[in-house]
Amino acid sequence: MLDAKDPAFLKRTIAMILEWDREEYPNEIVHIHGNKDSTIPIRNVNYNYLVEDGSHMMALTKGKEISEIISAILSTVN
Repeated sequence: MLDAKDPAFLKRTIAMILEWDREEYPNEIVHIHGNKDSTIPIRNVNYNYLVEDGSHMMALTKGKEISEIISAILSTVN
C-alpha cells in the first residue's frame, strides 16, 4: 500500500500525525473504531462506538454495520 502512494502525500500525512496536538474535541465528533485496528490500536483512542472485528479497513469490510451506526446517529440529529 505504501509503495502505491505519492511520496509527497506520505510526507504530509506523516507530518500531520506527528504534529497533532489537539487534546480536546468538540462534542459533535463521533468516533467509530474497530477493536481489531492494528494501525491505530484501540488502547490509543476514545471511541463512541466499537465495531467488533473492525480493522483499519472496516469501512470496506464492515460497511453495513457502520452504516447502521451512522443512521442511528443521524436519526437523533434535529
